[in-house]
Amino acid sequence: MSIDETEEGDNSQNLKRPLKEDAKAKAAKKKKLTPAQNALAKADRTGMKSISSFFGKKG
Repeated sequence: MSIDETEEGDNSQNLKRPLKEDAKAKAAKKKKLTPAQNALAKADRTGMKSISSFFGKKG
């Protein structure tokens, strides 16, 4: 066993990227909506101002 082989093994353990399984689990959690969120998603928003319009400078 050489020094190079042990260094490669140590570096592979220090990766900071999330695992693919973690990303899939997060996506699955986001897709589940409560009944109230489903009702809000289906609401008709035509004619409503955007929220950002209330926070702009008055001219």
